[in-house]
Amino acid sequence: MIVCHVRGVGSAMLVAIAASLANAAPLLNSQLLTGYWYSEFGSNVFSHSNVFSLVHRRPDGSFNAEFLICSQTDTVDQLETGHWSLSGNRLIETVESIQGKPEHLTAVYDPVEVANSTLVLRISGGDALKHGGPRQFQEVRVFADAKLPGCHVTS
Repeated sequence: MIVCHVRGVGSAMLVAIAASLANAAPLLNSQLLTGYWYSEFGSNVFSHSNVFSLVHRRPDGSFNAEFLICSQTDTVDQLETGHWSLSGNRLIETVESIQGKPEHLTAVYDPVEVANSTLVLRISGGDALKHGGPRQFQEVRVFADAKLPGCHVTS
């Protein structure tokens, strides 16, 4: 009788653990985030522009992000540098310069999906949330020699 009772409690605990794991956010870690990541943001995210980014997160916590912003009539290249860290299961990036000029902007990201070669992140705080809202985007791991695509600009 006691064995059955213990098994019943054990089964209930296993069901509870499985349910909580199924609802848990995927875990981020420094080793996973280090490297080169590529993203595309369509015009549905940034008004009438397509934005491409290539981010290099280093093991020392520094990063640089190159952005290519393509509108129908113009192309803008932008380089941001700063530092990244993890706070619990959140990625925090602090931009310290844009085009070599001092800046201080923050972005807080929550993981939605995590794999070795793909991240889906949701902006959940910082200046990025204030200025762009709670959007979600995907980053794909790329090689160090990856380049951003060109823009097709019509005059």
